[in-house]
Amino acid sequence: MLIGEHFESLHNIENEALTPKLKAPLLRYVIRPPEGENPIRCEGCTIVASYAAGGLANAWGAQVYRFDDRDLAGYPLKAQDLSTYYDDVEREIGISGVEDDLARFHGSQHLLPPLDLGRVARDLLGRYEGKRAAFHRRGVFMGRPRLAVLSTDYRGRAAYGYDSMEFFRPQTAGIYTPVCTLDSLIRENAVDYRPGWLVERFQEHEDRVEVFAVSIGGDERAVFQARALVLCLGALNTAKLVLRSADDQKARLPVVENPMSMCPVISIRHIGCANDDRSHSAQLNLICEVPETGDRIVAMLYSLEGLLRSDILPEFPLDARGCLSAARAILPATMVLQVFRAGRVDPGNHVGIDGSGRLVVEFRAHTVDDAEKRILGALRRIGYLGHSRFIRRPIPGGSIHYAGTLPMRATPSRPYETDPSGRLHGSRRVHIGDSATFPALPAKNLTLTIMSNAARVATLARARLEAE
Repeated sequence: MLIGEHFESLHNIENEALTPKLKAPLLRYVIRPPEGENPIRCEGCTIVASYAAGGLANAWGAQVYRFDDRDLAGYPLKAQDLSTYYDDVEREIGISGVEDDLARFHGSQHLLPPLDLGRVARDLLGRYEGKRAAFHRRGVFMGRPRLAVLSTDYRGRAAYGYDSMEFFRPQTAGIYTPVCTLDSLIRENAVDYRPGWLVERFQEHEDRVEVFAVSIGGDERAVFQARALVLCLGALNTAKLVLRSADDQKARLPVVENPMSMCPVISIRHIGCANDDRSHSAQLNLICEVPETGDRIVAMLYSLEGLLRSDILPEFPLDARGCLSAARAILPATMVLQVFRAGRVDPGNHVGIDGSGRLVVEFRAHTVDDAEKRILGALRRIGYLGHSRFIRRPIPGGSIHYAGTLPMRATPSRPYETDPSGRLHGSRRVHIGDSATFPALPAKNLTLTIMSNAARVATLARARLEAE
């Protein structure tokens, strides 16, 4: 289960890096393309897409944050437009957290008690609280994350068991994924779920939409019909299907992502400690205000307890035996700082399809500031050491936060734009319910807003049908 019959968990030693979850043997299904589907053509980037039920959220980090009006700058929406849908989604999935210094950024949420912190995170948070004013003067705020991870049994789902196996096992108890809701709807006969089909295109008529699909393996074809179509395939796959349906190989659509970086942070006082046997991956959340640019940076501190040592050892400049000895002493004292920046439209970043209908994605390198130094400098003051030399920046596409391919406008005027209700420009019955409609990305994790906005779009589409 950990290494895999084909050594999947050792993928990163000699191959282009995958996240720890996506390279795990039992989670490879999340990104495995179906038989007959052409692979994405990437230019200057690495792109991850999913065809699995529940999509990439089968391997997400479970961070859930509301967008406020500042985050929604450039959207034809206000936070109030999403408020009711945030409430509904939060009650459905269950969110652990606490009102602390980050409440002003996270917004009001329906919170379960927070998860337990590991030894190092408890120490770090306590030292931050003792130096809170100094951190705030540097524009750095720290607290516990809001996570779709249950700290207690909730709505028939068991609490998280602190076994750190979420990096290797699908559907870990206590961690919400959309499959939880899908399975519930199937049991209640509330949806007619048809697995095993690959949608190729759709065609809109005056009174209906036809959806053309081929079975996985290609031996059967079918046409499904609906009065309205709501697409939630992920920003890239949704754009691909829209372009295929228009038979448009010339259009190049915008795409945005959250530039991301990672850096280890070590507590000298914890070197040599035993492994923490009651931990989880996402430990602490940081918000950094950058007055020079007006940007807001969002960061997470992760425990390394759930990772394989092979994920870490190549970073040690020692022989194999020395790496193992160093790892035993240093890794229990180490957390990883993951930093996300806001994503904006860049004319060098776009998606399209080629003559075979294959998705083509092109990115150029991100321009980033040195906000990590501001965070690392603040942490250094309380004995947590990191250095800019160890910052790693994945090539574009590595954040797996994609959006903006069919951007939402107050008044759409161009093909492949959407209106505030999610309806595709020039269409009556085709609606976009995923992050393809987000014209930009704040630094916050986007999944809660994707789910809440999808509920809003579906509600508006249903109201339109009922009014016919």
